[in-house]
Amino acid sequence: LNYSLNKKGLEAYADEFRPALAELTRARQVLLELVLEDQAAYEALVAAKRLPADSPDRKGTMDAALLVAMRVPESIAATGVCVLERCDRLVSMVSFHLLGDLAVCADLAMASIRCAIYNVRVNSTLVEDPEDRRRFEATVGQILTRALSLIQSTAPRIWERNAHGV
Repeated sequence: LNYSLNKKGLEAYADEFRPALAELTRARQVLLELVLEDQAAYEALVAAKRLPADSPDRKGTMDAALLVAMRVPESIAATGVCVLERCDRLVSMVSFHLLGDLAVCADLAMASIRCAIYNVRVNSTLVEDPEDRRRFEATVGQILTRALSLIQSTAPRIWERNAHGV
């Protein structure tokens, strides 16, 4: 978007590009922060697992660490969906010469979503309450469904536009 702002032939999209650039810049910041939070959540979960089985604090510590270890990647996935939504809206606007960059952005968002969902699903096996486990699975299932719909809409439109050279 930095390359598309104020470029000849794209002036009509400047009012779309500015908020999109701000949104994607913020998404990058959020994702970087969430990656650090995910690392800390994993460390806390490992520490909770190492507590002695007969420790009176183990269950509460484990439950809290597990919740964070699932919510953080869930947030990563949700942020990835926001990036995909923005990519989808930009397909017809960005410079033809930057379609590959847009495709990379969309694919990286999709990869981030999948990886985050893997982390939630791996950790969900540790959730004792079947109803809680079902809720987590339903939430990430909805996120994945939305993401798949977006990438299946966005990628073909990018490559269709690329094939026509416009």
